[in-house]
Amino acid sequence: METNYYYFQQMQEWQHFHHYKALHQKLRIIVKQANLNKSILRHTKLSNNDKEIHQIRFDRLIHRCNIIEDSWKQLNYNYDFKRIHKIKTILKAIRNYDKKRATQ
Repeated sequence: METNYYYFQQMQEWQHFHHYKALHQKLRIIVKQANLNKSILRHTKLSNNDKEIHQIRFDRLIHRCNIIEDSWKQLNYNYDFKRIHKIKTILKAIRNYDKKRATQ
């Protein structure tokens, strides 16, 4: 009976790891998109309409980041609050078109 329990634990660990990997990959994509948009912002002047579109885009990225954070909390596997909080803070700074904070 203990052998089955051991294999069950191993299977759960394996599933948690792969789910964590998928969430981590999604977070990497968000960071890459933010870096691309940040580089575009540094080199162009935005009109009011462009600023609104930019803010909506970053609101979407922040929302996706919140979904990933909730999934990580539920998964309870290598959850790092500081990293998620730092990424969300940087996204909010870029969303608000704060060039000084976004370039740091």
